[in-house]
Amino acid sequence: MNVRAQIEPFLAAMTTRGYAKSSCVNYRSHLGRFATFLEAQDAGDVEQLSRERIEDYVQHLASGEKPLSVATRNVRLSTLKSFCLWLVESDLLAIDPSEAVAHGRKPVRLPRTLPSVEVVKELLAAPDPRSLVGYRDRVVLELLYQSGLRVGELCALDVTDLDLANGFAHVQRGKGGRGRVVPIGKLAVELVTNYVVHVRPKLARRGERALIVARTGARLGSRGVERVIDRCAKRVGLEGQVTPHVLRHTCATHMLRGGANIRHLQEMLGHASLSSTQVYTQVTVGELKDVHARFHPRGSVEESSVRRAKTVRSGRSRKRGLG
Repeated sequence: MNVRAQIEPFLAAMTTRGYAKSSCVNYRSHLGRFATFLEAQDAGDVEQLSRERIEDYVQHLASGEKPLSVATRNVRLSTLKSFCLWLVESDLLAIDPSEAVAHGRKPVRLPRTLPSVEVVKELLAAPDPRSLVGYRDRVVLELLYQSGLRVGELCALDVTDLDLANGFAHVQRGKGGRGRVVPIGKLAVELVTNYVVHVRPKLARRGERALIVARTGARLGSRGVERVIDRCAKRVGLEGQVTPHVLRHTCATHMLRGGANIRHLQEMLGHASLSSTQVYTQVTVGELKDVHARFHPRGSVEESSVRRAKTVRSGRSRKRGLG
């Protein structure tokens, strides 16, 4: 049974399970390349799948003229793991050959320098709420910052996904096809309510379900949100420093500084693993280290003075009662 022939049935199964169309497009590309790799080794049958062949493929992705990053290799491996698990569930394989293949360890990358609460306030005040588009822009900024939404999640929200009475938004399909409920702050509830009742009806075309709409009346896309942020950031002197993901980082970091529980933050951000959320704790620990260095009486002792102390002879130390 050919591996390539099982790709489309696998994608059909993933679609039935609610996976996003974009995810299935990526899966098709990843699995097509994997099938090509196997066929080049004359090992294109499902029965020939093994841990060794999958590890060889991952090594293949890491070599050559343009080796893929650890993060990209991990994404490709995750696709293979989902595919192999489906083969087992479909009784096409007895044992999952990918189960023991470990993901590569990604280098920890802390978020870039984040805007302070005061700077974010300036950014949120940048849109002109007297215009329809300006009011919409303010809603976009508030939702990204207050709820920590991914830009794709914000763009995918429909009006019916809102529970403004209780202050929540339902993310139907987050990363990995996972849904979740995210809180909307009181101010954002006010803004979104007014937007839905008075502003959006004048912007949206008939029958449009999207919460955030473009000037054309259709759903605003990710690039449109990026342009909104670029425009507002430029007005307050932050050009090139703020993106939708920076606002998500900023939301998480500001909440941790305020004492938020990391488990609650993990749920709000939609992270499958706590390790994804823990990157924000490293940001705040780094800040704590800087504060310690500035304010503790021994926090900024010169290294040279430590070296000088080591030159004291043990004999002299004993004479002074220091031994």
